[in-house]
Amino acid sequence: MVLEDAERARRTAAPSGAHREHALEAVRQLAPERLESLLQRALFSLGAFTFLEEVVAPLLEEIGEAWHEGLITVAHEHAASVAVLQVLGGLVRALEVPDNAPRVRLATPRRERHALGGHMAGVA
Repeated sequence: MVLEDAERARRTAAPSGAHREHALEAVRQLAPERLESLLQRALFSLGAFTFLEEVVAPLLEEIGEAWHEGLITVAHEHAASVAVLQVLGGLVRALEVPDNAPRVRLATPRRERHALGGHMAGVA
């Protein structure tokens, strides 16, 4: 029953672009709690890999472009980063990883201050 409900939700889910646009609007309105909620819904409806590829990665690019164009501030960018990290962290905590699973170490290049890509790779 649960699997059937999840599959039905996937088939009727809003397209990735709609999830992204709603999320970007929450960023513009400096509403990190709403952004986190929207991202959690997108994750549930799309699945982890589609969520990362079609929502989070392009959303982060759009946030960077909006900041660069002066449409949002650093506060918007930081609040959005925290919301994304919360959702990614929740996903990691929900994963059941066997004790004997292979481990990988992720890092960013020296002086790189943006670690969200590393977090996304870790979740993937």
